[in-house]
Amino acid sequence: MNLLKECVITITKHPAECTLFFSKRKKFIPHFHQAIYGYRLLEKRGFISLKTVFSNDLNIPCDNVFYSQVNGKKIFYDLSDGIQNFEVAEFRDFLQQQNAVIFKRAYDEILFGSEPLFFPYGLNHLALYPFYMRAICKLFPNPHFCKIPIAERCWTMKKDVSSVQNPILYSTRLWDGWDELNENRIMLAYKIRKFFTNAIVGIVDSPLARKLCPDLILPHKITRRKNFIDLINSSAVCVTSTGLWNSAGWSLGEFVAAGKAILSEPLHFKVPGDFREGKNYLTFNSADDVLSKCEMLLKDPHKRMTMEMENRDYYSQYLQPEVLVMNTLKQCSCYL
Repeated sequence: MNLLKECVITITKHPAECTLFFSKRKKFIPHFHQAIYGYRLLEKRGFISLKTVFSNDLNIPCDNVFYSQVNGKKIFYDLSDGIQNFEVAEFRDFLQQQNAVIFKRAYDEILFGSEPLFFPYGLNHLALYPFYMRAICKLFPNPHFCKIPIAERCWTMKKDVSSVQNPILYSTRLWDGWDELNENRIMLAYKIRKFFTNAIVGIVDSPLARKLCPDLILPHKITRRKNFIDLINSSAVCVTSTGLWNSAGWSLGEFVAAGKAILSEPLHFKVPGDFREGKNYLTFNSADDVLSKCEMLLKDPHKRMTMEMENRDYYSQYLQPEVLVMNTLKQCSCYL
């Protein structure tokens, strides 16, 4: 158990009073942005109103969690990458004591499918916008993302572009201590770049990338957030790798939000709705598999366009931040 000092956001307007709780002692992680932005959008669009207060300490048996309280019921959001160090029985008892449910980003259907208090949260992607950032920077003094230049943190997922300028996009990063993951990403980047010479493929700059694959490093003008979103929208096929702890990488959520044709390694965790292989994305299990499926999608504009439409529909029904949050409230009968 961790002793937490909470920062509280209170929602007092229709349909009921709601309070969002965040740990003041723990690091405010970027994983929270999407869900918090969803609550902020519900306020901005007149569904709710927000103000901030501070609460007493309490115990939560898990990291990377915040929760809301609506109509006396608590809704926990666990946005961890994986399920490492997560004790199901311990948290089940905790939820029962709290009269609560939990939405997990890393929702293992085998592990949680028989647990009535556990639900899938969905895909995650970075959501930073001006009015949201101003509010969060006041709420959490000096968090690391408040120091990022304004042009780097304020962006939206565009949907319409005049033409496709790049056939294949694969941009990824390396992580210290994740040797096998890094090796797979580097090998994949080399193979795609060799086969599709006009594609934008490479690794985000870092000390580790300079050590392991300096010739694969993409220039900053490509990887900086604002330009990268434009690049996503001008690419025909977007490729994403499995993230840390077998999570769906954040780029998958970004590609869905932009309504793109997607190639992904097999997904390990369930998301809400009918998001599935063959419809919203194609799965690859090797570098050669990526090459053949990229080539197939490039030669089949109808298949590509159908997948793009499916992902735009999925985004509007499940992944759009305010819709994602509203779906969790409706699922718990907190908002009708």
